[in-house]
Amino acid sequence: MGPAPDPNTPAGQAQLAALNLINPTITNSNENDLKVFSANITGDMFELPAGMASLAVGVERREESASSTSDFLTIIPPGETVCLITQEACTFGDISGSFDVNEIYAEALLPLLSDMPFADKLTVTLGTRYSDYSNFGGTTNSKIGVEWKPFADLLVRATYADVFRAPTIGDLYAPTVPSANTYTDPCNGYTGGNPVACAGVPTDGSFQQSNNQVTSFQVADPNLQPEEGNVLTYGFVYSPGWLEGFSVTADYWRVKLDQFITNLPENVILNQCFNQGRYCDTFVRDDAGDVAQMTNVIGNFGSLKTSGVDIGMRYMFPESAWGKFSWNLDATYLAEYNVRLLAGDPTSDVGAFPEIPESVGLAGTFVDNASSGFGNLARWRALNDISWSLGNLSASITTRYVHHVYEAPDVADPSEPGFVAKRRVPSYTQTDFQIGYQFEELKNSSIQVGVRNLTDRQPPLIYSGFNASTDMRTYDAIGRYYWMRWTARF
Repeated sequence: MGPAPDPNTPAGQAQLAALNLINPTITNSNENDLKVFSANITGDMFELPAGMASLAVGVERREESASSTSDFLTIIPPGETVCLITQEACTFGDISGSFDVNEIYAEALLPLLSDMPFADKLTVTLGTRYSDYSNFGGTTNSKIGVEWKPFADLLVRATYADVFRAPTIGDLYAPTVPSANTYTDPCNGYTGGNPVACAGVPTDGSFQQSNNQVTSFQVADPNLQPEEGNVLTYGFVYSPGWLEGFSVTADYWRVKLDQFITNLPENVILNQCFNQGRYCDTFVRDDAGDVAQMTNVIGNFGSLKTSGVDIGMRYMFPESAWGKFSWNLDATYLAEYNVRLLAGDPTSDVGAFPEIPESVGLAGTFVDNASSGFGNLARWRALNDISWSLGNLSASITTRYVHHVYEAPDVADPSEPGFVAKRRVPSYTQTDFQIGYQFEELKNSSIQVGVRNLTDRQPPLIYSGFNASTDMRTYDAIGRYYWMRWTARF
């Protein structure tokens, strides 16, 4: 084999011209349009023992549309699995659609009691909203909130509300995009018995997948239905009169959601076909038996129940010759995060909570499945901030904490019975510092300098982390860096 042609020679120029012929310029276009018409009115209604009852009412109309046009080279012909160029750029053709919604809502504030024994204040908030969607009909969602101060230092509060999320225009009509997702083939070591799920796989037990990634086309669904559920929160705020400037809050929250909108993890789809005979038409295998391509249509899958506690502390120290100090701490404890991906699936019956038997608890785990929406579900997260100011000078130091999690081995399927996340990913703490100065002679000008990740903390190693073997959505992968900001207002 001789040397490569020089690009400045006729042979080199001919080779470049040949490459240009097979390197086409691809043009795809997407368009989204949103029109909103709204009107509202607020005002007092009538007198109550603790003050005036007030009301806010309004109406709104939204019109949304989306369309995408794909280059013919990227369109997969009917009956084929690839387009005319690289598979990672393929799509299923043009898509477009629209919907509109008309809404009416009202919210009332009712101050019932004040300045009474064991009722320094008692207020009730009521709200409701009726929405009429052109693509799936009408729905009414309401809430009730109560704030009670038995005495001046303590506020007790609670809220119960319906949860409702309509599918977005992207969920309904987004263009198809390919994704290189990881999976474990249930046909590894196949010895027969499931010719549909393992089509083309040898039956002598020798088969092992050659790649743990597959091109999976993420597809929108115009027939999606809304997510529905409810939220309950209750807690208190305590601001003791004997310690001015200090307050502590604690709130319990619980969310139940049905028919949440997501793509199923590729593992779940393959295992469903292997174990239940479902979704077998969503993937194809090549001549060697490997999964060559998958079609993953977004849908209303399963249920979610999650609960936890939010804790906050604030203290504004008395001003002194050393300046003003303040301290803020916010922490969240995740008590449970239980999901059921597919209703009525006996293979995922692990009993995470009684009313939804086909479920799995994921609190305290990491499952790197972007399509599932699980990710890093640490039990504890906290943010601590200490701030100081003296005249025109100010500074702050902020610390972020993420508790340890357990990752699933390799690319295990969390919906499978016996799922256990085994590897312990250590806790992570990051500290940031900044200092600023407000110029006297330039009243609208200030400068801040700071350092992120002061201790140069590296992200923890996660073997199943798809991006850089860690969790880029949770941890800082850049390391220590410095910044400066100059602000001028005119």
